Amino acid sequence: YQLTESDVLGCASFDDSIGVNGWPLELHLKGDVEFRWPPIPASRGFNQLPYRMLVPLAGAEPPQAGDAPSGGSAKRVGAPVTLDNLWVAGRCASMTHEAQSAARVTGACFVMGQAAGIAADLALKSDTTAAQVDTTALQGRLEAEGAWLGTHPM
Repeated sequence: YQLTESDVLGCASFDDSIGVNGWPLELHLKGDVEFRWPPIPASRGFNQLPYRMLVPLAGAEPPQAGDAPSGGSAKRVGAPVTLDNLWVAGRCASMTHEAQSAARVTGACFVMGQAAGIAADLALKSDTTAAQVDTTALQGRLEAEGAWLGTHPM
C-alpha cells in the first residue's frame, strides 16, 4: 500500500492501523513552504498509518527508471521487493511525495519504527514473514506499550 495525499487530507482509517499522524502536508515549493491541513473542525484532524505501508510487495517488480510520470513518483518507490524479512519505516515507507511531506516528521517516524520493531519480534517468534505478521497481535502489543492507534477515543 502507498500512503497518499488524499489519505492525509481525508483523515484515512485503516483496519491495520499502527498509529496516527496529525501533521499536515508540508510541501516545500520554490523557496517557500505550503501547509495543507485536513478540514478542521469538520474532521478528526489525523490519519491512521497502515501496517501494510511498511511491508514489501511480494512478487512485485522493482520500479524502473521512467516509471514515474513527469514530476511524480513511482508507485512502488520505497518498498523493497526481494526480501521477506525486511520492514521499511520513516522516509523509506511506501508513500507518495505529498504524503511523505506529512509522514516524514518525527512523530510518524516513531510510530512506524515502533511498529516495525514489534512486527520483527512477532515474525521471529512465529517464524513468519513481514507480510504474514498477525496485525491483530501487533496492534495488541502496540496498545499494551502505550501506542494510540486512533481506533477509539483517548
